[in-house]
Amino acid sequence: MIKKITLALLLLQFHAFSQEKSKVSNTFDLFKERSSTKIVYNRVAPIANLISPKTTPITSIEFKQAFHEIQRADFLNRLPEIDLLEQETDKGFAENYIPLSILISEFDNLKPELKNSSAISTNNQNQLIPTQNINYFDTHKIGVSGLLIKELKGKSFVINLKNELIFNTTSNTINKIEAKIDNGTFFTININKPQTISFDSFGKHTIEFKITLSNQQTFTNLFECSNTEKPIDLSTLKNVSQQAPSAVSPLTTITSSLTYQGYAETAAYAGRGEFQIFYDNEAGLLDKIILVCDGFDPGDSRKVPDIYNLLNYGTPTQNLGDNVRNLGYDVVVLNFPQYTRPSTTTTIDGGVDYIQRNARVMMELINYLNANKVGNQELVIIGPSMGGLISRYALRYMEQNGMDHKTRLWMSFDSPHLGANVPIGMQHMFNYLAYDSDISDLTVRAIVDAMLKSPAAREMLLDHFEGHLISGSLTDFDQTAANLLPKGHPTHRTPFQNELNTMGFPQNCRKIAISNGASNGAMTGTPGMTILNALDVPDSSGFTRALLDLNFTPNTSGNIRVSRVRKQAWTLFWVTIGTGQTNAASPSTSAGLDAAPGGLFNLESLAAGAGSNPTLTRFLNAMTLKKFDFIPARSSVGVTSTQNWYATINAASGSPFDAFYMPTASEDHVTLTPNNVTFAMNEIVNNIQLKCPNTTTWNGTSWSNGLPNEDTQVTFTGNYTSSGDLDACSITVSGTSIVSFNAGHNLKVRGGVNVATTAQLNFDSNANLYQIEEIANTGNAQIKRNTTLKRLDYAGWSSPVLNQNLQSFSPNTLSNRFYTYNPAGTSTPTAYVPVSSPSTTAFDTATGYLIRAENTMPTTLTSWTGTFSGVPNNGRINQPITLAGTGLGYNLVGNPYPTPLNINEVIVGNQATIDGTLYFWTNTNAAVGGVYTANNFATRNLTGGTAAVNGSLIPDTYIQSGQGFYVNALATGTMYFTNSMRNKTSNNQFINRLSTPSLSTVQEPENRIWINLSEGDKKHNQILVGYLQEASNHLDFGYDAKLFNNGSSALYSILNNEEFVIQAKGLPFNEDEVIPLGFKTQNSGTFSISLDHVDGIFNSQNNIYLKDNATNSMINLKENNYTFLSEPGNIKNRFEIRFKKEANTLNTELNELILFDNQNTLTVQSKTKIQTIELYDTLGRLIEKVEDINETRFEFIKLKKNNCIYIVNVKDTNGTKTSKKVIF
Repeated sequence: MIKKITLALLLLQFHAFSQEKSKVSNTFDLFKERSSTKIVYNRVAPIANLISPKTTPITSIEFKQAFHEIQRADFLNRLPEIDLLEQETDKGFAENYIPLSILISEFDNLKPELKNSSAISTNNQNQLIPTQNINYFDTHKIGVSGLLIKELKGKSFVINLKNELIFNTTSNTINKIEAKIDNGTFFTININKPQTISFDSFGKHTIEFKITLSNQQTFTNLFECSNTEKPIDLSTLKNVSQQAPSAVSPLTTITSSLTYQGYAETAAYAGRGEFQIFYDNEAGLLDKIILVCDGFDPGDSRKVPDIYNLLNYGTPTQNLGDNVRNLGYDVVVLNFPQYTRPSTTTTIDGGVDYIQRNARVMMELINYLNANKVGNQELVIIGPSMGGLISRYALRYMEQNGMDHKTRLWMSFDSPHLGANVPIGMQHMFNYLAYDSDISDLTVRAIVDAMLKSPAAREMLLDHFEGHLISGSLTDFDQTAANLLPKGHPTHRTPFQNELNTMGFPQNCRKIAISNGASNGAMTGTPGMTILNALDVPDSSGFTRALLDLNFTPNTSGNIRVSRVRKQAWTLFWVTIGTGQTNAASPSTSAGLDAAPGGLFNLESLAAGAGSNPTLTRFLNAMTLKKFDFIPARSSVGVTSTQNWYATINAASGSPFDAFYMPTASEDHVTLTPNNVTFAMNEIVNNIQLKCPNTTTWNGTSWSNGLPNEDTQVTFTGNYTSSGDLDACSITVSGTSIVSFNAGHNLKVRGGVNVATTAQLNFDSNANLYQIEEIANTGNAQIKRNTTLKRLDYAGWSSPVLNQNLQSFSPNTLSNRFYTYNPAGTSTPTAYVPVSSPSTTAFDTATGYLIRAENTMPTTLTSWTGTFSGVPNNGRINQPITLAGTGLGYNLVGNPYPTPLNINEVIVGNQATIDGTLYFWTNTNAAVGGVYTANNFATRNLTGGTAAVNGSLIPDTYIQSGQGFYVNALATGTMYFTNSMRNKTSNNQFINRLSTPSLSTVQEPENRIWINLSEGDKKHNQILVGYLQEASNHLDFGYDAKLFNNGSSALYSILNNEEFVIQAKGLPFNEDEVIPLGFKTQNSGTFSISLDHVDGIFNSQNNIYLKDNATNSMINLKENNYTFLSEPGNIKNRFEIRFKKEANTLNTELNELILFDNQNTLTVQSKTKIQTIELYDTLGRLIEKVEDINETRFEFIKLKKNNCIYIVNVKDTNGTKTSKKVIF
């Protein structure tokens, strides 16, 4: 993959063709003595145009160009070679600082009007001779500053202006150097003192430099640089498995653990990459991963966001990455940056490094993603251009070396599996301009070195200029007939292709290809056509020029000139002083590659982007065709049955790919179109196909090909009863076979399940059908779920299959006792909505139903089995949820799969739409007179779980198949269920009245306290307080749980003046912590608060105090329960949890009295038994006295209510006396 801007840079520098001392520069040697500055600018091609300095910002390459021109134009050789700047650039890159350089100079340039004047003549050596005693020159002065590194990483940088990087050919010294960043203020730059500069944002920035000389002359220039995100180390990347929907991870560095030694290297080295994760727009779970690998990219001109944007297509613009993220997929983009090899100053251009080394980086990332993803869904890998070779090599290497890449689909996108093409004429021309001894264009040389001489180009190019060079020559091609035929690089090309061919293609995944090359042989241009014809560059207005001729390679068996560069100098007329040219030949099997069908390198858009650069515009406009075959169509689909690059390709051509797409007209390289996107989406999403290389059949007694595994297509033709877990790639139950899985056994299937209409697939309660990929099932299965109920009990249900009828599920339940939940309901009758016709209504997928036990059940607890029959649900399921107003966001949903769900993944995957707490109806406490007086909701979130009441079940980390539950919506939207949330753990924790706790395999948080509220024998509710690293002391959705309670009394913690049943607080734990608790009740009574259990640090924390703010008393709950009296009401801040005892609180508990009007009878409720009671009026008269009561409750039956004040004195059986006033 070569981004167009890369070639734009190449062409931008291309016209700087005459820069070193040469025959051209000798033309002006006789003007040396006439020059006062001894710098004659005419000696070099004026690429930087220093005669008219730019008023717009320059770049680092333009600063170096200016330096290089002054250095070579100087007769006195006062400046060092350009190599010094390049060495300082590499050193700065390696040592993380930005070198700054300054150039101050005066130079002469021949007056333009003298070109055809008699004041200049020539000698027999074609040298120009000054013939008159006149001033031949205009003298110019420049002062320019520039950073030597073009692109910076991060927002803060150290710049360093070393004394040896200040170049001054004038007699004036520098007084002051200043700089201003963007719209900031000037600051002073000190020599040899590194200092930090900062940018506010990423992107392009302008720095204004100002130089003040000793003569007070000032020079200012604008400098343009850009900065990008600085990658973090892989070890610091946090929460990679779960992020907010649509989040993008930080740019992260990854280094291969496997090394590679290239053909031209003396040691093996690790490779380096950078990646970012673009999380899906739904759940934010890293579960369905599409990994995109970058291709050929010299100079890392294409960053991760640019690679992501390569997925754009169509009009109006759409993006394939956005499309799949909307469907729950995560897109991971791998880039290969420039980096410094450890312990050296060697800069590696990762985007053009050895394909094998980059493949090892990709292997590292594949392993990392598989280790950190949620669930077991397999990867999709997309390799555009060279990325297709990198990914092909990585996948196949892993297969051959016992590493499981867990990839289901590999898509090669216009990749050169048989090699790539850059016209050999262009290669010759660029190399000649760079390395010819007369021209030696150092800028073009950098392009040749970075691109054509890169390891990747040497490995891929079918015809490489270095394969044609005469031994010992840097520029001259061997013109013997055999050497005019296409030849790859002599040490890289053949070994690389042989290695690829020997490895072959990945075998353990489906492999598909998209080609941008035409399938029907349609050409781009014609073989041998003329591209440039005597183009003069930069033009003919100066004293030097070059004429360029360029042609495509010839037709079959042809032999023509494809490149010619004629160097010319003006000596009153144009004289050719040197020529570089080459012919090329085509074999008898095919015409030349340049016009063949294939993914096109398109230069067309560069003309519009040339801007004010007349030479670039001239070069592009002169080309008769601005496209060439870059990735031959045959190469992109790996067809080796023909050697003709123009052959028609179809399904019978023998491609190694399982499927491929090709257009009928060649397209620009790595171009997505609506047509090829449809092909890709069908493979990625709509018609998932797995590689299942093995088959086995159960005939009722044995397997035909051994016990199956996850790579096996399994067919049942006879009856089968499980004796343990079974793994398969796909399942087919045929004929009249009956396949049954017993409790505790799991059927794990990578793909789909297909059941014939006459066959059966049965799962006992706690047997699970666990599927990985989102492939639709066909045919019915029976899923059983055991529970314990009695008449009038309710349970929350959800169907794991399609089209299960409600009434058929529980036939003897009264038809008006099937309920859905209305979030807008403000009371039980308005919130619980009866299903109008259960006999004609099926379970909605992922919807919860509250269903009463069958009316025929006894009033004692009895085992009951519900059976769901239908097509098992599989894949992504989106459930609408509603926020109807403040406090009206509770929705009854359910597990839609025949497999338990991981609660943590459900919470994190829906953090944008629910508050992160799940509530389970338990029916632990039966209704009394149609009213539930005790709580029936168990609670679970990321902090932990609470029982409905103490002694009952605390939900674990799984939601069982068939289970309905409540969530609280943060907004009206969608709740997501995905295969990655499924878990094959056979927990039997279906939450209802008598649930059996199960052993969780998920690591639980620690540092938690569970506290119970009771009233005599009546158990009310349980709360939880926990200290977690992930939590704060503020509201944390997913960690703090609001109270959702249907009982008459409740204890709760307080946060933001709201009631919570679970509250998480941040670590570290502080013994001075105070946790306020509230209490509410509908009845008067004696209540008890007790410690249920603790974990983590609280196992060793001896003191957990409960303070009663009403009585100013404290008790250590680790030693005693606390009993108190309460009248009806909601008393916020009644209690506090503390971990230190307050000095001013009571150590003993006084008796508590509650006096209240009970149906016009004054009633006294005591915490302890009453021995004697006395009633006085305000005058001190004894109204009534009763002794030897020995009860906690007493009623003044004879006293009539008349709104008078009375004093009640009580002596309890402990001898404690208490007095209270009351109005009655």
